[in-house]
Amino acid sequence: MIIQRYPHPDDKDYKLGLTPFYLKKINPTADPTVCVEFGSQVKSSDFDRLCNTHYISAFPIISGLIAILVYILPVGLGMVITFENLAFLSHMAAALVMAMSGGVMYLLLNNYLIKNSRKSLLVTFIYLFSSVNFALISQALWQHGPVQLFLLLAIYMFAGIIFEKQEKLDLKKTFLGGLFMGISVLSRPTAGLPVIVLSVFLVYLILKSYSKKSLLQFLLLVVAGLTLCFLFFVWYNKTYYISIENQGYFNQLGRSWLSKFPEGFLGMWISPSKGILTYSPVFLFSLLGAFIV
Repeated sequence: MIIQRYPHPDDKDYKLGLTPFYLKKINPTADPTVCVEFGSQVKSSDFDRLCNTHYISAFPIISGLIAILVYILPVGLGMVITFENLAFLSHMAAALVMAMSGGVMYLLLNNYLIKNSRKSLLVTFIYLFSSVNFALISQALWQHGPVQLFLLLAIYMFAGIIFEKQEKLDLKKTFLGGLFMGISVLSRPTAGLPVIVLSVFLVYLILKSYSKKSLLQFLLLVVAGLTLCFLFFVWYNKTYYISIENQGYFNQLGRSWLSKFPEGFLGMWISPSKGILTYSPVFLFSLLGAFIV
């Protein structure tokens, strides 16, 4: 259905078997030599059937897994499966993810960081509506929404450990924090960068507030949460993607930043077409705040 609606631009009638950028074609059990021979003898659709082809998402699957919770009720009640209905449900799922991110942000601010409901609401409003979050990210199942949701959930768990200091480390919150960090990386692999920075900062804060024994417990439980996510990744990659080379971000390694420095770096911030400060100028105040602090 999706390929027919949004085909490869050079294969709009799907006669050449070209795969759109958002999908990858997998032939898990076929003999490649046989498939090459088929390719010169049969139509593209027959080629797919004979070579046991299936399609996988070229992007991480966490957004889709979250969306199941939104899809399951209307589809189960008999909603006709059309592209328009699926698009509508994807909008709903993305908006709910972004709304939940805002809810976690408010709880984090009001319970631990600001502790003032009016100021927390104001900052949450800025987070949601003075950035690309509700304007863009809530409009489709991008990876950015789940990344923000799970990173905020992780920070919320760790904030409870740091600000509600107890004699013993809260093991449940520690494990959940590691688990949520792992899911954020599964949502979008580039989340590994803020996770590394956050982890270093957390080690410093835990060592400052707790004993070395508690720090060891903290590290073990966080690693346990991350490992659980890694095992899930290994399982579904082997089952559906066959090879890690079929993961959407794999072929971007070493090719994602092609522009010169500092021109490309500055363009990322002030470019009229997609600059961060162009779409979310409110972040200028964060730079000012960092300078003041």
